[in-house]
Amino acid sequence: MHTTHLVVETREIDPVEDLLAYADPARPLAWLRRGDGIVAVGEPLTELRPRPAAGTARTEALATVWRGISALAEISDPVGLPGTGLVAFGAFTFDEESAADSVLIVPTRVLGRHGHRFWETRIRLAADTGPAAGLASHPYGPHWAGTVGPGAQSPQGYQDSVRRALTRIGEES
Repeated sequence: MHTTHLVVETREIDPVEDLLAYADPARPLAWLRRGDGIVAVGEPLTELRPRPAAGTARTEALATVWRGISALAEISDPVGLPGTGLVAFGAFTFDEESAADSVLIVPTRVLGRHGHRFWETRIRLAADTGPAAGLASHPYGPHWAGTVGPGAQSPQGYQDSVRRALTRIGEES
């Protein structure tokens, strides 16, 4: 996939009541905050798990691969909001000794919201000549709903936990 370029098309759509309802229940990929964000819909296009060269951090290896893919992508994004255009969902392993991989997952479809604006992005390989037109012109796939409620911590407790974690990470570096 690293030498094949992507075609990315983002179009504004009618409001979507619950973005999370379109996430895959077996493998949800979502970034949401206060109702705004993005959700991957359907099967991923690809997963990127580059093996870093000796002495290279995993995040640096992923960043290099992502810059290469982004540079070759044909992007049509008249919406121009955070989360539109070419996106990937990431899981990063910060311990370089860990057996777990860092990964970027490029979805085939993304639904998003920013304020009162909604969009759909479709991502495909340029070699795939299947129709990319008709964005949001048909019902979305199987419906799944989840409820996200308040966390067990207060907002201040959460911020304190994040500060402690960042301090520990800084001490181990």
